[in-house]
Amino acid sequence: MSKTKRVSVRDVAEAAGVTIGSVSRVLNGGRYVSAELKAKVLAAAERLQYQPHAGARSLRLGRSQAIGCMVSDIENPLQAGFVAAVEAHVGQHGYTLLLANSHHSRRREAEILEMFERRGMDGAVVTSSFTWSEDRPNPYLDCGLPLVMVDRDGALTGDQVRMAHREGIAQAVRYLHSLGHRRIALFTAGPGLRPTDERVAGYREAHARLGLEVDERLLRLASAPGVSGADDMRALLALEAPPTALISLGSRLLSGALQALREARLRVPQDLSVVAISSASLLELADPPLTYVHFNLEQAGRGAAQLLLQRLGDGQDEPPQTLEIPMELVVRESCAAPRG
Repeated sequence: MSKTKRVSVRDVAEAAGVTIGSVSRVLNGGRYVSAELKAKVLAAAERLQYQPHAGARSLRLGRSQAIGCMVSDIENPLQAGFVAAVEAHVGQHGYTLLLANSHHSRRREAEILEMFERRGMDGAVVTSSFTWSEDRPNPYLDCGLPLVMVDRDGALTGDQVRMAHREGIAQAVRYLHSLGHRRIALFTAGPGLRPTDERVAGYREAHARLGLEVDERLLRLASAPGVSGADDMRALLALEAPPTALISLGSRLLSGALQALREARLRVPQDLSVVAISSASLLELADPPLTYVHFNLEQAGRGAAQLLLQRLGDGQDEPPQTLEIPMELVVRESCAAPRG
């Protein structure tokens, strides 16, 4: 019985009417590829049901066709969604993703980077739980792999993907101010990491531009990962002048804050307006539908994967790149003018 002939890169090139080199650049994520060429090649590859031969390609390129991905907490739905986007994008280019969870441990982060190198990963997309200062060994600077750092400062001088947290929070403050709110609380993760620092900066800058003073009691930074916002919300409700609006990271902080509101028999938005910092998928069951500052996880994941693929393709000698992902305020039904 004759075997079905395997579709080759040459077959794809002939079907697309381009050179073999052009097909290789498209399939390997090369930088200098026009949209027209990419569309031609991908259409031909899909029509012929082309599948890259991982073993031959690895030998030819001297690569494992495997990429590492390190996150701090895969149980966090935000990180899970990001990983799914990275995996989907690199998988389209013939790469396998190896996922590792650091559990917010410095030692574990260093061990994972060493493991990625030992196992011959071609590169890695990484998120650190810490700011690595100059007073301790930095495993990221010592790592010999191409890395893309996600939403962090200080650990890496290479390629970066960053979310526009500062402008996202400023949008939320301006929107709440336009409804009449002057006492706006912010719940976010602990200090020392770029997302928190940027959110707080956006909060303060927006207040300053609107001529508002910041009541430091309304600014609540979680003391540890996974902390509930219930106690902070109870403390704010006990103030002589409690907040009339809340901007909160859409995790346990937000769920705890909403729990405290229910205990106090307060309603959203009649008694407190709420803006989540989240992705739409995490807010599907919220009642009322929550206004939110949107984490575009798919765009961030695709962007991180694409930066790494470019570095592994034609961009080995290019200077480091930084990709900023915008954050959009999506207005729904959880905000209204304050009482009185």
